[in-house]
Amino acid sequence: MFRNRLIVLSYHRVISVADSLFPGLTTANDFDIHLRVLARYFRVFTLSEAISLLDAKELPARSIAITFDDGYADNATEALPLLNRYGLKATFFVATKFIGGELMWNDKIIEAIRNCRVGNLSLEKLGLGNFELDGVESRRSAIDFLLVILKHVSEPERSRRVQKVVAATGSALPDRLMMSEDQLKLLVQAGMEIGAHTVSHPILAKQPDKEAEFEISESGNILRQLLEVSVSSFAYPNGRPGVDYEERHATIVRNSGYDAAVSTQIGVVKSSTDRYQLPRYSVWDNTNWKFALRLLYWQIRG
Repeated sequence: MFRNRLIVLSYHRVISVADSLFPGLTTANDFDIHLRVLARYFRVFTLSEAISLLDAKELPARSIAITFDDGYADNATEALPLLNRYGLKATFFVATKFIGGELMWNDKIIEAIRNCRVGNLSLEKLGLGNFELDGVESRRSAIDFLLVILKHVSEPERSRRVQKVVAATGSALPDRLMMSEDQLKLLVQAGMEIGAHTVSHPILAKQPDKEAEFEISESGNILRQLLEVSVSSFAYPNGRPGVDYEERHATIVRNSGYDAAVSTQIGVVKSSTDRYQLPRYSVWDNTNWKFALRLLYWQIRG
């Protein structure tokens, strides 16, 4: 019963302690709870292993694949030791431009506002208004507003505005937020799977086909050369079908030599599921029994 059905879990970060600005982020303690449940009650595979078994119609019941997007350093410093403790594997989708320190634009905004020492931040010259930063709630509100507004600004205009926002805050940005080459190699040495997540994490639906093809294929090429591993899986940035990527991008992924790709569409992977538009679930339950029951519910419902 429930053979050949796969739940793919989606994570981004595993932080050492709770973040007051983003209390919903998975902490190391949360992740430890998740892995304890997975190790005891489920069968955990890398994404490629699971898809191979699914294609052969040999995927056992209660099968799970753990995935991480983007390539944050805490994947290596916090998540990897816990995965090793429980003897479990995961698949890490890496946006290659950010290997070694470069930050994604949204993280530049988050960290700039987090560390801003100006009580009244004026961004009127950028058409972004003024912000009173007098506590956690006001900083979170400013971050949410700026992310929504700047998300829909085209490059390179967004890069220009982000740079000016950072300058206005006077904040020093962290230089170790993303994984280094050495940390990626630690994942490989531990038997983790590395997947591609584009070069610069663009919204593919907004890219000309030639640029989208470069982002999709080159990210895999870079990872193969850097790590000397097979890179057979891909994750769409943001990942909403028909919004962040389209059918044409699934075709590009297939033609680029990948065997599978994941979206952020919710659902269970079955034998009939398009291998280039695999659904995933985000995790938020942080007690043993709630987490286990939710996983079982997803598999039964799917």
